[in-house]
Amino acid sequence: MTVGQYLARLAAEATTIINAQDYGRTIYELSLRRDLIRIGEDMVNVAFDAPVDFAPRAQIEDAERQLYELAESGRYDGGFQRFAQALTVAVDMAAKAFQRDGKLSGIATGLRDLDVKMGGLQPSDLIIVAGRPGMGKTALATNIAYNVAKAHRAEVQADGTMKSVNGGVVGFFLLRNVGRTTRHPYHRRRTGIPSSTIRRGGNHRD
Repeated sequence: MTVGQYLARLAAEATTIINAQDYGRTIYELSLRRDLIRIGEDMVNVAFDAPVDFAPRAQIEDAERQLYELAESGRYDGGFQRFAQALTVAVDMAAKAFQRDGKLSGIATGLRDLDVKMGGLQPSDLIIVAGRPGMGKTALATNIAYNVAKAHRAEVQADGTMKSVNGGVVGFFLLRNVGRTTRHPYHRRRTGIPSSTIRRGGNHRD
């Protein structure tokens, strides 16, 4: 190969400004795949030769932590946002607040003081309720879930899809023994019957 041929081939295969973003994304995705392979190999190796004091649950939690860190690191889907786009989002948020009960930008919890402080439940929020056993964490979450589901109202859009204009559709996951469902605060709230009466088979409020 002559020098001229080498230079011509180098120029033809060089990364240009036009496809630089695609090349960068390809390199990033290949790096993610290598990290996934590494995490998978580590999981297999540890599972085959795990120490006696290393519980399987701990290995699962460690793998979840590594996968979460991998998913959150090096995100490239952000960037600048046009002012017109941000303004449109703000106007839409204000319009939704006007349509909702309580005039909130988020979804009302049904607890007035909490809604005043938070402006309702926002899509970007991760809310963690911490407390000792028996302090009412499940009761609080259940009441909020019930209020949101009860207030749900949807309208048919021009394309035939349904869009929530108030409240929301709720999925409630209770991570506790299913044998204790008779003690669930939802039953007590809706029936007005104490849990002690329910456990004894009673069905009245006395």
